[in-house]
Amino acid sequence: MQVTLAALNASYTHTSLACAYLKSFCQDSRWCIDIIEFTINDHYRSILSRLFAAQSDIYGFSCYIWNVEMVKKLCNDLKLARPECFIVLGGPEVSYDAEQLLQENPLVDAVVCGEGELVLRELLQAKYAGQALDIIPGLAVRQGKVIKVTPARPPIQDLDQIPSPIPFMDIHRGLVYFETSRGCPFRCSYCLSACESGVRYFSLERVKSDLLVLMQDQVKVVKFVDRSFNCHEKRARQIMDFILDHNISTRFHMEINAELLSDEMLDYLAGLPAGVFDFEIGIQSTYPPTLKAINRYANWEHLRDRLQRLQEMGNIHLHVDLIAGLPHETYEQFGKSFNQVFNLQADVIQLGFLKMLKGSPLRDQAEDYQYIYQDQAPYEVLGNHVISFAELDRLHFIEDMLERFYNSHHFPRTIGYLTRRVYGGQAFKLFEELAIAWEQGQYHLLQHSREREYVFLLQFVKQHWPGEYNLLQELLKLDYLSSFPTGHLPEEFERFNPDHNSDYLYNRLKDEYFIAVHFPQLIQLSHRERRRRMHLEWLKVDIETNTYIPEACPTFLVYNALRNKLELILQTEPDS
Repeated sequence: MQVTLAALNASYTHTSLACAYLKSFCQDSRWCIDIIEFTINDHYRSILSRLFAAQSDIYGFSCYIWNVEMVKKLCNDLKLARPECFIVLGGPEVSYDAEQLLQENPLVDAVVCGEGELVLRELLQAKYAGQALDIIPGLAVRQGKVIKVTPARPPIQDLDQIPSPIPFMDIHRGLVYFETSRGCPFRCSYCLSACESGVRYFSLERVKSDLLVLMQDQVKVVKFVDRSFNCHEKRARQIMDFILDHNISTRFHMEINAELLSDEMLDYLAGLPAGVFDFEIGIQSTYPPTLKAINRYANWEHLRDRLQRLQEMGNIHLHVDLIAGLPHETYEQFGKSFNQVFNLQADVIQLGFLKMLKGSPLRDQAEDYQYIYQDQAPYEVLGNHVISFAELDRLHFIEDMLERFYNSHHFPRTIGYLTRRVYGGQAFKLFEELAIAWEQGQYHLLQHSREREYVFLLQFVKQHWPGEYNLLQELLKLDYLSSFPTGHLPEEFERFNPDHNSDYLYNRLKDEYFIAVHFPQLIQLSHRERRRRMHLEWLKVDIETNTYIPEACPTFLVYNALRNKLELILQTEPDS
């Protein structure tokens, strides 16, 4: 019996953890299981052709909000091409309305409800033996014109009985999903974890064994899918200690609850080396009525203190989340949440939009808050009792501005000065005005190079803040040259380089004392090699104080050997 497990991932760099778990658990000499992975951006006809070519008896699809519509179309066409095959779906997107899905998709044969390992193994055993499927707990199955939904199956308590999925994962794609636990201690009403009870853990021995394989293979990024990695603080520290003892080059991304961080844990985190751990922290909102409505009882003052301490350490990449469209949070109130979170200066601020996930408690409460939302995946909210579609639409433009001008890290000096000095800490107002200008200029209708984004920002400043134009033009130049070490600047920028600029730079490169004092990393290099790594720009800004100066000063920018990353900036007096 031939079995194909198919995954339509969001990106090529991802690999399917779910399919690997299913294959590891269901391995048996009576059948052969293959995993075929695609992305949602692959050519549809090519996906269908590969699935048909597998000539499998059973096809299983892992379903999520980003792929379910394509999966349903594939199932329909595959069944028409191979009527004798058996098609089963599983995953969070189909677990909570299995009967309705089977009614609406008559060419799908069965749906796994909930955790899939035990259900799929019993399904394969029954299919191999020609036995009935309607007695398998946790399965919705078609029997002619009748759909039978069996009782739910309790989740696996001893997770170690599931063999390691790593042998069945393509771990060199770039990002590997990994879990040390299942379940969540919290009950946020917009999340499917609210439907589960308690947290189950893989043993530390199992976790360490799998992590060691990934680290020895020098996987680029391991992303933990634990809902709250630090909910068991002692265990979290043990895992992190093991990583530090054995890691070679892998980076680790964890979702944590910052409120749970004890002072002792913060002291521990302060001693970690930089570049190993990334933390994702779901703040979602700072508005108390909203937090209460979604079963999050955060104390903003305490949470802010934890986050500030993490940020001040500077050794952990911080990614924080906000969700627009939550109950009670108006557009104006969301702006206040945005400002409070922005002022923490995390490395990445993700502005997401509420999805009314099937099975989530908030979806069941949709009428209470007058929610309107998409009737197909991803079920994004279009409005509720306090926020309109027009306001959410504007927030989408603001999200775009946030991604381009903050999360990209290409404009740190310019955006920092604008938010602190020009907008007085009201970052939401800045990004709102950027969004309005972007929309009015119809920039959203065109593709833009990064260079044009600098020009847009320069024009925005000229129109809205002409008194700040001279300084912000200089800050934009510095941001541009820091990100793009070509020496080129967009023609819209005024340059103050003297005619003898090349000679000035060459003389400094030959000055061994100057190089030894200011750029010791270049001392062993030839003049030509030094020149390849350095750019000289005359700027009318004091780079230490970010203040405008009337006379341009020579500013040296040194890049790494590949000339793709800024290493050092030095500003000197013109006659030094």
